[in-house]
Amino acid sequence: MKLKYLIYLIIVLFSVENADAQKILLNGYLKSQTSGEPAMFANCYETATKTFTVSNETGFFSLKLNAGKNTVIIAHSGYLSDTLHLFLRKDTTIVHLMHELSLDEIVVRPKESSFVEQNMNGKISLSPVMIRKLPTFAGETDIIKAITFLPGVSGSNRGFSNLYVRGGGRQNNLILFDDASVYNSNHVFGLLSVFNTDVVSQIDFYKSDFPARYGGVTSSVLDLYTKDGNQTKYKATLQLGVLFSKLFVEGPIVKNKTSFLFAARGSYINIFLWPLRKMYKEGAQYISAPDYRFFDINAKITHTFANSRKLYVSFFTGNDRFDVYDRAEDSGGKYNSIVKNRFRNISVSLGYKANIYKNLFTSTALVYSKYSNLVSMFDDIASQTETFQRNEKTMTSVENISLKNNYEFTFLKNHFLRFGIKLTTHFVQPGIYSLSRTDSVSVADTVTGNFKKLTAFENIIFFEDEYRLSKRFTVYAGVRGVQYINKTTQLVVEPRVSIRFKIAESLSVKAGYTEMSQWIHVLVNNSQRNGGEMWLPTEKKLPSEKSTQYNFGIFSDFQSLNLDFSLETYYKTQSNLLYYNFNESAFQLYADYDDKIFKNGTGESYGIEFSARKQGEKFQMMLAYTLSWNWVLFRELNFGNRFHSNQDSRHDLNLIFQLDINRKNAVAANFTLASGAPITLPVGYSASNQFLPHYNVYSGINNRTLPLFHRLDLSYTRTFEKKGRKREFHINLYNAYARQNPVYIYYLNNKAYKVATSSIIPSISYVWYL
Repeated sequence: MKLKYLIYLIIVLFSVENADAQKILLNGYLKSQTSGEPAMFANCYETATKTFTVSNETGFFSLKLNAGKNTVIIAHSGYLSDTLHLFLRKDTTIVHLMHELSLDEIVVRPKESSFVEQNMNGKISLSPVMIRKLPTFAGETDIIKAITFLPGVSGSNRGFSNLYVRGGGRQNNLILFDDASVYNSNHVFGLLSVFNTDVVSQIDFYKSDFPARYGGVTSSVLDLYTKDGNQTKYKATLQLGVLFSKLFVEGPIVKNKTSFLFAARGSYINIFLWPLRKMYKEGAQYISAPDYRFFDINAKITHTFANSRKLYVSFFTGNDRFDVYDRAEDSGGKYNSIVKNRFRNISVSLGYKANIYKNLFTSTALVYSKYSNLVSMFDDIASQTETFQRNEKTMTSVENISLKNNYEFTFLKNHFLRFGIKLTTHFVQPGIYSLSRTDSVSVADTVTGNFKKLTAFENIIFFEDEYRLSKRFTVYAGVRGVQYINKTTQLVVEPRVSIRFKIAESLSVKAGYTEMSQWIHVLVNNSQRNGGEMWLPTEKKLPSEKSTQYNFGIFSDFQSLNLDFSLETYYKTQSNLLYYNFNESAFQLYADYDDKIFKNGTGESYGIEFSARKQGEKFQMMLAYTLSWNWVLFRELNFGNRFHSNQDSRHDLNLIFQLDINRKNAVAANFTLASGAPITLPVGYSASNQFLPHYNVYSGINNRTLPLFHRLDLSYTRTFEKKGRKREFHINLYNAYARQNPVYIYYLNNKAYKVATSSIIPSISYVWYL
């Protein structure tokens, strides 16, 4: 009997292999016609067999097609769509050049919609070309802020460039920049992201159905790829703005083989703040003088070998410096304070990518990244009775060294496999706190925290299979195995499953299940003017955060109306959450922090997300709406009752409108409306008496919400040529009707005080394409 089954199995396998042998392999490389850059993640679709695939990071794709006539449609949000008519007799490799979209072009997407065709439910790919059309803060395009316009994503309802995705905090997002982890994505304390749009070629964002190759977080993944640099000619862009400017240069080192890219961006906000600092230096009695500046630098060298094999090295650094000088003097004494904040990102990536055999592709990368945060405060107080000086400092950092090796393989007709390994060493400096204090009678010096960097190892192996069972039904199955070592060893298996069923050519339904673990934690204290943070690795007393997410979605594309929409629902649970009790000074975060952490919290998030987009030859409109609930529960907090998480936002609405008036003039508008963020406010007040001082009465954590948040941003772009060179003139109005959105409310002596965002911020910028 066993022999009978074995014969049947051999016959089946031979039949499958023989059927597949009748297929012809079409390999292709997609490149920009003008720069030679790879057209990564383009949708490649064969119309007769409905075979679908996506080009990878080098623009490489592979399709198994029937012999004879084939029609392949290639679509990408940053390029004009192309239709290839091919007659195939044998395995064939082609190189196809694509025409890049310019800023003044809006092209209606082709019939084969990636929304409907792609298997992943929560994946969204964005084009930097389209992001540049959006109104901006101070005239600078912002990738993070653009993502906050998507359903299920918010920027904390306070206008900042943070990502809060489906109930997760900003620390629960994996942000990769050429494979390097970026732990702080903000400049200007969240008003602008650290990513220079000029150097970015592709933006992939996942809020669910995470591929198994991603992990280490519980909320979302943002994967950014930088350009390789123009291989054919030198190009440069110079932009001058009101608050900051930037320079971008690219070109060939060896034509059609080796290219370079360099970009620098810096602010001069401190110039406008100089009068206040001058008054401080000259001894003004009552003065608060801020000093802020930032810069970031991107550089990359890429060498392309034969058969599009590619070797590259990429560098990124971003630095922020924010100081505040305060002084107050009167007849009773004087007060002098200096607060200094330093934030820094740095990363280096060395990578190699190659098509090593027909439809087998590999990518290898060695990556280093580091983020550090240094805060110091000096106080000098003198009165008629005493003198007092205090100097406080805190420092925390997290750095990684990673080696990854991934493979992609088109197996038989309907299988697309990915597998690989990643080895990471984490070096975490949780935090050092130092205090030097001198008063009229004593001197004290205190240093607490962790003096040695903590080392942890995170080793992963993953496997993914995207299996097309039929023209309508596709299944993605992935598994991620993690070995985490920090004093003890933990082994975790994280399964991921996603299915897609096409009801019709323009309508599909998708469902998914994902398990995720997070191994690096961050505690944040924003209770005072100088917020602190602490990074901590998972250990026996501090278990890894876990999340499980279920999602279901309906996606459609009405071609006759040039309209597409999506409707998604999700349910997400979290465990091993942390809550930091920040009732003390921000600097006390590092002193006996273990006693101030509430552990083993659970979370629950669920909601409905809707998006619709309509495109025309001259305009584009998009609507995104989210209805959601986010809860957390800690037995020791809120009388054991669950409460709204800090990221809870019941309603979130975003509207985007872009119009090309003609080839020279374009306008755009963004409108955001969201429920106010949760906040803990007193419900009563007890006045002081002979026994007790006055105090506020609270009923629970996050028992109120801030007022409704809303903001309108407007922009105008004028494009023209001068001496054969392209020029752009931009006018932006951030917060056009000067809405004072509250970001915080505090009580003092039973009186409420509101802290609001900035008023209207107009800006102009001028761009030279050299």
